[in-house]
Amino acid sequence: MSEKKQRCVLLATELMGIGGAETHIYELSRALIKLNWKVVLVSSGGILADKLVEFGVIKYDVPLRSKNVKSLIPAYRRIIEIIRKEKPEVLHSHSRIPAVLLYRASKKFMIPFVTTDHARFSNTNLLMRFMTRWGDKTLAVSDDLKKYLLENYSNVKEQNIYLTINGIDTDTFKNRSEEKPFRDEIYEELGITTDKKIILSVSRLDKTAYLCVFELLSIAEKLHQTIPDSRIVIVGGGDVFEDVAKKVLEINRRIGENYIILTGPRSDIYRLCGVCTCFVGCARSAIEAASCEKPVLIAGNGGYAGLLNNETLDFCLSSNFTARGITEFPLDKLLNDIKYATTQFEETKSFRNEMRDLICERYSVEKMAKDAIDIYYKAICVRGEYYDCTLTGYYGHGNLGDDSLLLTIIHNLRERIPDLRICVLCHVSSNLSKYLKNQNVIIKSRFNPLSVVFSLKKSKSLIFGGGTLLQDNTSTKSLLYYLTLIKIATHFHSKIMLYGNGIGPILRKVNEKRVKAALELCDILTLRDKESLTTIAEMKIQNPKIHLAADEVLTYQLPGQVYIDQVIKNHGLEDEKYVVISVRKWRKAPFGFYDNLIAALTMFCEKTKLIPVFTVMEITHDEQITQHIASKLPGGRIIHYSSEPSEIVAITSRADYVISMRLHTLVFAALAGIPMLGIAYDPKVENFLVSVGCKENCIDISEFDTNRFVDLAIARYHTENNDKEKQRQLVDIEIVRAKQNAEIATQFLNDIP
Repeated sequence: MSEKKQRCVLLATELMGIGGAETHIYELSRALIKLNWKVVLVSSGGILADKLVEFGVIKYDVPLRSKNVKSLIPAYRRIIEIIRKEKPEVLHSHSRIPAVLLYRASKKFMIPFVTTDHARFSNTNLLMRFMTRWGDKTLAVSDDLKKYLLENYSNVKEQNIYLTINGIDTDTFKNRSEEKPFRDEIYEELGITTDKKIILSVSRLDKTAYLCVFELLSIAEKLHQTIPDSRIVIVGGGDVFEDVAKKVLEINRRIGENYIILTGPRSDIYRLCGVCTCFVGCARSAIEAASCEKPVLIAGNGGYAGLLNNETLDFCLSSNFTARGITEFPLDKLLNDIKYATTQFEETKSFRNEMRDLICERYSVEKMAKDAIDIYYKAICVRGEYYDCTLTGYYGHGNLGDDSLLLTIIHNLRERIPDLRICVLCHVSSNLSKYLKNQNVIIKSRFNPLSVVFSLKKSKSLIFGGGTLLQDNTSTKSLLYYLTLIKIATHFHSKIMLYGNGIGPILRKVNEKRVKAALELCDILTLRDKESLTTIAEMKIQNPKIHLAADEVLTYQLPGQVYIDQVIKNHGLEDEKYVVISVRKWRKAPFGFYDNLIAALTMFCEKTKLIPVFTVMEITHDEQITQHIASKLPGGRIIHYSSEPSEIVAITSRADYVISMRLHTLVFAALAGIPMLGIAYDPKVENFLVSVGCKENCIDISEFDTNRFVDLAIARYHTENNDKEKQRQLVDIEIVRAKQNAEIATQFLNDIP
């Protein structure tokens, strides 16, 4: 298998000193490197930029802090040189000035452009709002920043804003208070004895982030009186560092000892967070301290939000652990909260442990990196770059089986190739768009010739995702559509795969020749049943590699028990025994079939006392006939596939019996171990039942007889439990075979240059 191509991103910011946004970039860069991305960092330099070189980041120092046009022009020219040399596929700005330059560069080179908003800008006048540039996609590190963007910048749209996190390395940021050698080393470095309680504050000391430190200093003398065995440690640097240093010197002189320790900027915050007693600050540093299981007091330039606890947690989560939206800074409350945090340490232990778990789950650097990569690919698709594959099938027509196929294929492929760029040709329905909204999938209309051609032109491969697409049992028109897609893809030199497909029936000789010619243009076929394999063999297909697999929906993840219970309760079925019935209108059904089916279902339900619950798997072919049949059965209920595929799956998985013309209703029943009986209007229904050892559980629609149906249905209902273990074993075998579809497709996609 060929090695996966390394992607490249250019990250830009004004300065890589010590700060929340800078640390975000630092951790993001390291995580991207681990995920096989090439990272190019452009900034005015700084301690964190130098450290990133050790991890393989390519660093360029470019003056990006000045708004002066004379400085911006050479900076822009330098960025152009870097882009030409490094050839990044995404440009990602983390601050205002670089965003202006990268925006212009993205237009020049047609490279996708992404921005991250870390904080509110202090200057939002009309001119600055006009000059500020946001990317094709923008990441906001909190809900309130997303709101801020929408309220202040008309050039950024809500659908292009995505939330991310300030991810941290939770393996590094952990409680080290009990590690005596580690603790002793920090205390010795700070010049204090190990019996002292450390009140730690970390922030940039500039005009946009100094308030917390200044207010902490204003109560320092009272803190010394109230908690004499404490010491305040302040970490950070910036424009007001000298002012802070003077104030610290004055306070220490009045107290008569080195009570406040000012360290300046540091890159080893994890060491101080690991041993401190409590933390005062906000944003990323507050999350890092909470990861170390320390009491955290949320204080920022906006105000003081209080001690992080169950009462303040929701607000802190929504504002990314800042005090944005708080306009007060009550010093008495700050003083009392610090006293409580340092003296009642054990009382907060349970909450602190829970916070550690929450941060590990929701604020990891891995999640932050995946958020960024997801946005990179969304931006790439917006700019019209190529797709790794175009998926086609009978998607978006309100057919639960086919839509479940699509969702399952995307899930299984993304599980193996997380950054796979997928375009889907489908009927663009609101329901399907809703499902795919957060899947990083581009949707194109299968009925728009221009969309189809351009999608295939930009795609490395065409994948027929599940179903029985190459057949003329439904119509020759649909067959010709799919054969045309193969020819177009071949014209653009795209690789072609049939993924878990059924083949046939092909009734007309001319169509058989067409299918044979088209299949010989394909590169690989995975087939969902032995009969399709036989059909291929009879055609004597020469070129593609052929594998026998199984229906992809067999890998569908059934809903959890809690969800199933809730769905059953919502439909009033929690105390009921019921049979799920799934029918469709079939133009080739024999005369009188549906009247005979009504009579048979009525007799079956009367004898078994099962409530008939009808599931409408597709509105077009199922709705009218289902309503007609359900109206004839006492107590008949109808459940439609309209918004949530998992709802009908949940209903089916709790049934006592399933009778179905629809293939995928039977698949869901098999996955849940529910006794079933199939009515074969198409060979695929019988083929599936044979594959899971239920050959006797099938009646051909052309041979339907009311009495025979009732006798067989009742017999199988009463004896099915004896066959469950054998059926489960055969279903498990089919599931293993179905998983081969994604495994073979993964190799197929990775081997495409």
